[in-house]
Amino acid sequence: MEQENKNILVLSLAQGLSITTTNINMINTGLVGSILTTDPSYATLPLSLQFLTIAITIIPVSLLMGKIEEDLCF
Repeated sequence: MEQENKNILVLSLAQGLSITTTNINMINTGLVGSILTTDPSYATLPLSLQFLTIAITIIPVSLLMGKIEEDLCF
């Protein structure tokens, strides 16, 4: 039981840090993008492309993972 409580604490801290770093990443991407580009409308293009790539590839990757899992099962 003690190990389960420790795992819950570690996972909760990891989730909190993950959410915090995601927000910081979004803020910094916009700020740095607006400094680097001549047209401010392109400031968040890299982050937008990152999320678009994830959205496009998530279904094929999950199907591939399912196929690999089937092949590994005995």
